[in-house]
Amino acid sequence: MLKDLEKRHRNEPCFILACGYSLKKLLPLEELDPYVTIGVNRIVYSYHPTYWMFIDQPIVKEFGKQIDLRIIASEMIRWEHSKYNGEGRTFVKSNTRRPEDMHPDYKGLMFCNTTSFAALHLAYIMGCNPIVFCGLDLCYLDGYCHFYDDKQEKLTKPSFRKKTQSRALVQKKYPDGRVIWTRNDFIRMERNIRRACKALLDKGHTIYNVSQESMLEGVPKRPLNEILSEL
Repeated sequence: MLKDLEKRHRNEPCFILACGYSLKKLLPLEELDPYVTIGVNRIVYSYHPTYWMFIDQPIVKEFGKQIDLRIIASEMIRWEHSKYNGEGRTFVKSNTRRPEDMHPDYKGLMFCNTTSFAALHLAYIMGCNPIVFCGLDLCYLDGYCHFYDDKQEKLTKPSFRKKTQSRALVQKKYPDGRVIWTRNDFIRMERNIRRACKALLDKGHTIYNVSQESMLEGVPKRPLNEILSEL
């Protein structure tokens, strides 16, 4: 369970490491070693964060075959339904479904369609402030979706039959004329994270996003080196 994590890092900065392609610009990440870091899913291909969260069963199986989990120094956190039986702790899903209702206790973590949201909730429970997103793009950059992708995605509009599917490619246009390629599931993830961040910002928390190309709105964007220089 997560009870002993409550307020563990009160008023300490925390960096949430997602797997967007912009993370390539930040690698290597040794400058983050002195700070609390929460990394999700395949982040351990490039960095071992303080806390490593994995949720999807395919990822658990992948690391079981390709990476010796015993050499990863991170504290592992996984869903209670995970079949992985190694060292680490499990957590349950919160019964709260509205992103803005995120609560700072240990009864469960909210998922809201993305592991990055669960990482945000964990940072909130641990009392971290400020919270900094790294690699949270939720869009395609140069045809790539994740930092570990080995080939570009061919960005073309999906057929009418497929355009409503979860991972169908879509274009999103902004009032300033900017156009980005994203996916239907990324749009849903962005909406949930944005609503939760707004609730935390309204409570006086500080949140930044270092991905200048990120689709996430409502969160101030700042370069990582600028943030680190102020800590």
